[in-house]
Amino acid sequence: MCEEIKAIGISKDESVKCEQAILSPRRISSIDFFAHHQENLDINLHAKVIPFGLSFPSSRHFFRYNYNVVKSAISTEDSEAIKFLERDFNQCFMQIRHYDSQIWNISRFAFTAYIAILGTAIGTYRYSADKSIDLTLVAISVLGVGLVLGLLIYGLVIRNRVYYVFVCRYINEHRKLFLRSKPLGFKNITGMYVDPSLPLYFDWQSWQLCLCYIIAGLNALLASLLVFFALDQCPWQWILTLTLGIITALLQIWLGVTYLKSCETRKGSEAVFGKK
Repeated sequence: MCEEIKAIGISKDESVKCEQAILSPRRISSIDFFAHHQENLDINLHAKVIPFGLSFPSSRHFFRYNYNVVKSAISTEDSEAIKFLERDFNQCFMQIRHYDSQIWNISRFAFTAYIAILGTAIGTYRYSADKSIDLTLVAISVLGVGLVLGLLIYGLVIRNRVYYVFVCRYINEHRKLFLRSKPLGFKNITGMYVDPSLPLYFDWQSWQLCLCYIIAGLNALLASLLVFFALDQCPWQWILTLTLGIITALLQIWLGVTYLKSCETRKGSEAVFGKK
């Protein structure tokens, strides 16, 4: 089309601008171009357009033709973008429900495992004391396996928190895009989430992080019992048991909080996948 426009009398530089306007993602700028040069088109239209096989009675028809072409292109492009964002929005909502339920399911499994491990270890230790059979090593082994499993579960819940927050922020960005123009007069008076910087990765009031605190406490309990059984008949048994338990709990919480806060300083997907 720009070849025909150059024939009408528009300079080479301006025809290049025309082509850039038509091919630009914001194609509506090409309409401004045609409107700006409408007078020039009126003067040269009948003399130079006909030889190129175009038959427009006036520049208004020429402008209307290009306007319809550009409008059609915009409508097609925008409609496809809207369809994509709609699908993406719905899929992301499914994702956050998945991560939310996954954290709860992991925690339920963990609580069941802790009950079984504690019951087995304490029962074995008591049976060993009642029957004068040394099964302390068995109890310690059960607690050791349980502690390793508990630490893995703690890390898994923290990691799922990162996935959850990342997708929530992406959904907020979607919502902000569509609600900022107040479609149908909708003002979002209730203040539904539109801030892509929320929720925070570390929010001490979050129920997900409350579960992390509980899991960290149960891991500390396993570590304390392990030391208690291992240091049987030791005069410092209780002091070392309590000290190690507190250190274990605080260390887990500190590592989890530090990791979550570090995600705030990373941009976009770096919080999930790390720096490349």
